Amino acid sequence: MSTPHVYTVDDIKTFETRGPWRSKSGGELNVLFALSKDEVAAFLDMDNPEFDHVTEMSGHDIRGLRSYTVSGIQKDAVGGKEWHGVRTEYVRAVQGSVRWDCADFAGNKREYVLDAGHAVMIPPHILHTYTGLENNTTLQVVCNTLFLPDEPTTHDTYDIASFLEASRQARA
Repeated sequence: MSTPHVYTVDDIKTFETRGPWRSKSGGELNVLFALSKDEVAAFLDMDNPEFDHVTEMSGHDIRGLRSYTVSGIQKDAVGGKEWHGVRTEYVRAVQGSVRWDCADFAGNKREYVLDAGHAVMIPPHILHTYTGLENNTTLQVVCNTLFLPDEPTTHDTYDIASFLEASRQARA
């Protein structure tokens, strides 16, 4: 198995949504994201050898495309507090806003404000935590992994303690 790339906060990409424009129906057209073919390939990251490890461990290939929302986030509520081994996530606030804090294995940190006009693409290995800036915020997430609820070995979500241990090992 080849050694996977260790991502840093410098690998986080920011995006601004575009629009609104009037559609033919008279409604509003908003571009949530527009990625080049190279950005799509980086987002999907299908050649990441860590996917093979998950498949070997679980018997399931979780490579794919999935979108979900997290809604009802209240002001000052804290969520995330996690990192992923293979998952890349594109995240924006559909409604309201959050402060999105990120850290990498080397201890570098970045902070972003996500709202309807601003999004981030977070690669694997980045610890991310969000804090609600407004009541009733809703986040939209698009990611490159499937979710099999009854197969914990496929979940690819790790806590802060395991991030600190992986950080220590990466620096050793």
